[in-house]
Amino acid sequence: GKIERWFETVRSQFLENHEEIDRLKDLNTAFFKWVETYNQRKHSGINCSPMEKWLRSPRSPRILSDSFTTDDIFWLETTRKVKKDGTFSLHSVRYETNYTLAGKKVTIRYNSQPASGIRVYHDGSFIGLSFPLDATGNNGLPRNTKYSDPQT
Repeated sequence: GKIERWFETVRSQFLENHEEIDRLKDLNTAFFKWVETYNQRKHSGINCSPMEKWLRSPRSPRILSDSFTTDDIFWLETTRKVKKDGTFSLHSVRYETNYTLAGKKVTIRYNSQPASGIRVYHDGSFIGLSFPLDATGNNGLPRNTKYSDPQT
C-alpha cells in the first residue's frame, strides 16, 4: 500500500539520483532537502501537497509525555522464569538477578544489544538491571540453595 509506494518513490526519485554520495552525513543532508521539496509539491492523488494534507488533518500527532523514553517504546519484552541460582537465560546467555526471585516469572525488557543491561520487572515493579553472569567472578562463592518466596 502506501508505505510500499513511499519507498518506491524514494528509490526512484531520490536514491537513483544520488548514487555518487559516499558519506552518510552528505546523504542525510541531501535526503532531508529532498523530503522538504517532496512535501511541498502538489500531488495529483490528493490534489494538494503532503504538507497541506497533513496540516488539514483533524487528527494531530500524539506527543509522548516527558516520562516516556525511546527505551520504553522500542525495547523488546518477554518473560522468563528465574532459576534457583537467581539466573535466567536470554538468547543462550545467562543473566544474574536477585536470587529472591528464584522460581518466579519475571518480565524482562532489553534492546538489540542486551549486554548493555536488561531491565527486570516482577509483578509490574522494576527490580533492577541484569547483566551477563560472570561465571569466573562467581566461581567459588557460596550458594544460597534455599530461597524465600517474596510472596510469603
